[in-house]
Amino acid sequence: MKMGVLYLFVLCICTYSVSVVEGTIKGGPSSILPLRGVNLGNWFCPERWMQEGPIFTGLDSSIQSESPTICQTLGQSACQSRYNQLWSTFITESDFSLMHNASINAIRLPISWWMIYDNQSPYPTGGLAWIDKAMSWAQKYKIGVIIDLHRVPGQGNWNAQPTYIQQTLNVITFLATRYSSHPCLIGIDLFNEPGENWGNLRSYYLQAYNSIHSINANIAVIIMTYGASSYLNIQSGNMTNLWNEEHYYPGVFGYSNSDTHQGLINLAGSEIPTQTNTYQNNNFKAPLYYGEWALSNSASDATPTGFSRTYFKAVLNAMKTAKVGWTFWAWKTSWGNQVGQEMPWSFYSEIINGNIVTSDISDGGKLTF
Repeated sequence: MKMGVLYLFVLCICTYSVSVVEGTIKGGPSSILPLRGVNLGNWFCPERWMQEGPIFTGLDSSIQSESPTICQTLGQSACQSRYNQLWSTFITESDFSLMHNASINAIRLPISWWMIYDNQSPYPTGGLAWIDKAMSWAQKYKIGVIIDLHRVPGQGNWNAQPTYIQQTLNVITFLATRYSSHPCLIGIDLFNEPGENWGNLRSYYLQAYNSIHSINANIAVIIMTYGASSYLNIQSGNMTNLWNEEHYYPGVFGYSNSDTHQGLINLAGSEIPTQTNTYQNNNFKAPLYYGEWALSNSASDATPTGFSRTYFKAVLNAMKTAKVGWTFWAWKTSWGNQVGQEMPWSFYSEIINGNIVTSDISDGGKLTF
């Protein structure tokens, strides 16, 4: 990081005098602080659009995300070297310090299922130690953690084989056991953006819920349902600490889109509160968590001056209706992190550019361990 950029970042987050409350992440949704967080995307689940190197350099353009093809193509030694470089450089302890100073009180930590193993060829080894390191840094800087199982066994073919489902349950149970007593753990996100058969997915959700809460009932179990009515009967009886998750991207997952910038602002103000009411009051009666959102848009009219700042505040205001808050995608990318270069997928970049300021998110408060 260039010193000039670091100085500007510190200046941005120190310009505002903010009074914050302190609270705990334990005890369920009724006592949890509103989450004002970011995703640490690309760190453990590399995505080519976020960073070309070191993982994807020289690989065929068809390889766009984490895949066994990477190590199969490079060979185990070269593949291990690239992952070691990614893990040790893309996110460092200094990022956790910056996040804390920017009033971020939570992270969603996307991981791949194979990271808990050290013998899962053709994948690299050593991933679990890096998850441990992330948890330790989060504790040091008082940041809560949602562990997000971003990549599952079989991925697109997950529904095809019962063994994939059982493997996924094994991973979830391992994570709940290993981090059950960790003071930073908020919850476990069971499946990122599932596009699978409802019957098998519902069965997996229920089994995972029971497994996690047999270990520690204070761990939030987080599921995605896309608002489908057939999903709404998953909560019954004495189920507690079950959250529903949405990803707010206009034009995706059932949300409307607009080809004008003002239209996007208007949609955020109407659709987000409507969706939270549907989940939290009408049917599901469970707290809603916005696990992903960004400042990206497809508007075709001329961008108004200050749009990113205005849009950010509009979405933030609308998402206050979600009981447990949100995590922005993402903390940063490998590009768009310089002064004057806007990057709607990078929270870090938008702080540098003044489109996000500390006072916007200070209502989340600080965590105590």
